[in-house]
Amino acid sequence: MRQGRCWTVLALVALAGCGGTTSVGEPDPSAAGPEEAALKAVSVGDASALARWSGALVLPSWLPVEGRSLTAWTMDWWRWISAIPADQNPEFDLAVCDVDQPDQVFFFPPFAGGSYTKTCTVRFGRPVLFAAQAVINDYPCPDPNFQPPPGQTLEEFLREGAVGFNDAFPLLSLTVDGRSIDIGQHRDTSPLFYFQADPSLVGLPLDPCLTGTSQPGVSDGWWIFALFAPGDHTVVATITKPGGGPPVVRTLNVHVVRGNHED
Repeated sequence: MRQGRCWTVLALVALAGCGGTTSVGEPDPSAAGPEEAALKAVSVGDASALARWSGALVLPSWLPVEGRSLTAWTMDWWRWISAIPADQNPEFDLAVCDVDQPDQVFFFPPFAGGSYTKTCTVRFGRPVLFAAQAVINDYPCPDPNFQPPPGQTLEEFLREGAVGFNDAFPLLSLTVDGRSIDIGQHRDTSPLFYFQADPSLVGLPLDPCLTGTSQPGVSDGWWIFALFAPGDHTVVATITKPGGGPPVVRTLNVHVVRGNHED
């Protein structure tokens, strides 16, 4: 598989609005606290309910966001970042965040580099999607041997390569405002889906398999949706590279505001 686009994109999030970070699992049906109310508000897109909430929440991977699954959003995340022209693409500019963002959620952009620090401003109540480590295995590629063997479907072939690449990362750790987050339950592998890269990305080292036309791919990675309380938050992702060497450390600064432009 091609490895040029294995974005160890910075990742997670959660809000430390109440002095800590909360990671929510399956809700207790006998409880109806603020976390359960926030989860329900996120799943149905109830902005008024979210505006009254001020907790710290990492969304469980099974929770629909705006009525859609995590997998559906991750596929749209790849379609989004792939369609942005190179001269506007946030993965080439640490200062860029808001380019063709969807209305319902915020896609935190990647950066094509090793260790880095990136800062984005996000409106309060808008769920944010991050990839702690993600790869898209796309087809076709210039290598004529990049083909599924007899008896294997293209989807199986691409999934095997994407999952195998990420399995080579022996360590992936994440902290939110200094607190460790267990992201073991947040791995997601997509089915075969189609995306189209902007022609300006074709031929760049980013991904030699991009064609500029509709093409299939399979994504695998550790994806997290989170909801932030107003204020400033720091997320640090540490990735051990295959074969050893110094780890890659990416720092994400998230500034959450109550309106579009004001604190």
